Amino acid sequence: MEKLATLAVVGIVLLAPWTALQAVTPVSPGFTPERPASLFDCQTPLVKLLASSNQALIRAEKVPADKLEINIEPRANGIQAIQLFDSRKPASPDSPGAGHLGWVMYDPQTGQLLDNSADEQHPQPLTFNPQYGKQYQQCLQKEQRCAAILDQMKLGAIIADSPKYVVRGKGRAYFHAAPTEQCVNESQFVIPDDKVQVVGYAALEPVEGEKNGYLLVGYGNTSGWINVDRLAPLDEICHDAQASAESAISKTASPAAKYLVKSKKLYFYDSPDKLCQDEGGKFVVNGDSVTATHGQAYKGFLFVSYLHPKTGDKTTGWVKTDGLTAQ
Repeated sequence: MEKLATLAVVGIVLLAPWTALQAVTPVSPGFTPERPASLFDCQTPLVKLLASSNQALIRAEKVPADKLEINIEPRANGIQAIQLFDSRKPASPDSPGAGHLGWVMYDPQTGQLLDNSADEQHPQPLTFNPQYGKQYQQCLQKEQRCAAILDQMKLGAIIADSPKYVVRGKGRAYFHAAPTEQCVNESQFVIPDDKVQVVGYAALEPVEGEKNGYLLVGYGNTSGWINVDRLAPLDEICHDAQASAESAISKTASPAAKYLVKSKKLYFYDSPDKLCQDEGGKFVVNGDSVTATHGQAYKGFLFVSYLHPKTGDKTTGWVKTDGLTAQ
């Protein structure tokens, strides 16, 4: 799975009737958010295209795609001047030109690739795998379509029902560059039980022809729109887990019991669910003594209290039973 590292994110959800979310309240006029310079990783098929070419040094050095680095300089009419490097041979003060493979010119519209490393006035035509040329053109076209969709969107600030959502369902939940299926980003995704952050703004109108609702969420070092059918509010999950536990425990009589912590670190949970770990990261350590006021476990959790021996501070919450041993 491609994990993406934590950043401040903007959460956006389509307003009713296009969303299944609750408590989504618009609080300000629409605006246009900032977006990344590139919506999709179109450079990947371009690098594969170049690595498959008969450019002299790429072929002579047998440079694979994962070792080929490029620097693109835009030219008139969409033509790209591309500097080629072999990452296996990094430049150094003693060898500043190490790894440099030359320059090529590529026209995404016509698919023409020229090598002008030896003679800029008389560039030599190159061949390459047409499959990668098609993929690169399709990616650029998709980026243009989705950028146009984002340019037309009007957003308003919202208050969502939960600041965090949990990925549900089966398999990967893909990010989208815009709230429509046609803008799916197949290189970025989260998986079931991943938590995503949502705060921010709502689309005042859905994309034309789109019936699904979407949230713009952040996970790791990326953000993007995800279909709301794949998301569930974390607050609701934890509330339901607590209510179910209270109902089950109330039906049985169980005396208080003391336990010793046997785990190196045993974390507290707000509710008896693996998704509901205490946000403050509170924990007890091996050898600590805790008290379960109701000794009945629920789905592998016990509700306990811990009294700090020096400060007298009391901490309560759910802990996993596999980290405890009876005293």
